[in-house]
This record gives sequence, structure tokens and C-alpha cells, in this order.
Amino acid sequence: MKIRRFSAIALLSLTPLGQTYAGWHIINFDAESGDRQAEFGSGNSIEGGMIKPKYDNTHERLFFIVQGGALKCKVHTEEGRNLAWIVYDDTEPETLNTTRPPGWEQFEYSAPLVIRARLTNLTSGSNGTPARGGILVGLSDSGPDASGLLFAIENSPSGSAEDDYLRLYSFKDGDLGSELDSSIPFSFGSSTSPYFLQLTLSSSGSAIAYKLELFSDASIPGSGSDQNRLLSSSFQTATPVASIGGNLNDLYSKGFVGLLFESEPGSLTSGEIDIDSFFISADPMTQ
Repeated sequence: MKIRRFSAIALLSLTPLGQTYAGWHIINFDAESGDRQAEFGSGNSIEGGMIKPKYDNTHERLFFIVQGGALKCKVHTEEGRNLAWIVYDDTEPETLNTTRPPGWEQFEYSAPLVIRARLTNLTSGSNGTPARGGILVGLSDSGPDASGLLFAIENSPSGSAEDDYLRLYSFKDGDLGSELDSSIPFSFGSSTSPYFLQLTLSSSGSAIAYKLELFSDASIPGSGSDQNRLLSSSFQTATPVASIGGNLNDLYSKGFVGLLFESEPGSLTSGEIDIDSFFISADPMTQ
């Protein structure tokens, strides 16, 4: 079966920190066989109170997997809390690995950094029960005890009520920590309404500023998971549905990047996050 990996307009550019080369990479989650995590890598999930790591879909329960052109994570049971995250560290994107292959250290990023993801679904499956999805940065490792920061969107399915938020959390030892920032409430709308989530980290001297923005699908030219949409200049001019911003001070210097899904007790098995494209850039020209 054919496996499509890279856009014709994008090349994988990954270099260790400290080098001046800047690069960007687009992932479109359309793998048909082989690496069913479609280039990402280390997965971790809470099951029965324990964090269990896996690699390339080798674990059978709560996990991220590529299916139908999207990177998905579904609620595993109708009881208890669900938490899973996947860390970008795959040096062998077309190989189904049982363990993390060598060379993963090159995926450590500092600032400037731009990350964009197109979300086509985010829900707990239950009205009034929040589900969170988002971007992890500054992870100390890609293992189950990693610490860093989570930039999240929170959706509480309840129709048109303004009870949804963008939030910044600490992430410590593989779990959400304290809330550090929050947007004003807004209405996410339908759990299957597509949105673009953009995180921008910029440096000025020793200070690192952050901006997390949520854009409606209609505000970015094109349609669907077309990879060219992730390169649109409209990300600099479109009006976000919601945003937060500030300075990270000593909370961030460098680390690994990941994606996370979390739902609270009461979620139903229809709870899910779907991400159909992903962009990461260390090139300041993309800001």
C-alpha cells in the first residue's frame, strides 16, 4: 500500500539546538500502513492510575493512532479520567518501531517556535463535562515522567453556551499541574467544528513570550486538511476566536513538543480529539 509522508512543498529540517539552521515541517496524517502514529513517536497514557508508555501503536488501550486521515485519541471507558499524550520524537517515520529509535535528541526545540494544528473534533462526549486538547512544549523528555507546559483548548459540550477556554497549565511528572493563564470564555460551538490552534513562542534576550490563538476554519484560506493552509499568511492577520499571551519567564527554555488529550470523569466513549494536520517551525520568518 502506498504511504504518503511529506508534502511536496515541505522538507524535514531537524537540527540540534545551538545550530543556526532554521527549518519547518508539515505532517499530514494520511499514513495507510507502517507507522500508525504517522511520524510522531512516543505515546503515554494513564490507565488505572499508572502512566504507561508505548511506541508506534504497540499498546492496546488509551492511545493516539492515525485513522481516516487524522491523529485521534478516544475516551477509553465511561468511568474515570482519561489522559494521553504523544511526543514528537520519531527519527524513523516510515518504520513501525517497538521502542524509540536513536537520534530522538534532535527534536528538542527552543524559541522562536511556531506550531499549528487543525482540530476537527474535540469533545468529552457528555454535555457539561470538559475535554481538553493541546500542545505540549518544553518537555524534559518524551517518557512518562516528563514535565513541561501545556497550551490547551477546553470544550465543555453544551450547545452555544460561552463556557469554553484557552488555558496554559504547568505539566509535571506526566500530569496537568497548576493553571497559569486563561482566556475569557467563548463558545466552541459544535464539537465537530474545525478550528486551527496556533502557538507562537518568540524570544527577546532572555525573555520568551507566548501567544496561543484559536482560529475558525473559515478564517484560513483553502479547505480541509490541505497542507498549504498551514503556510497561509492569514495566521498573521485573521481575528482569533480566542487568545492568551504573556511571558514565560523562567518556565521555559527548551524541550520536546507533544500533543495531549484529557477528559474528566463522566466522559462517554464518544469523547475524542481529531487532529488532521500539524505544522512546526523554528524559522522566525513564519512568525
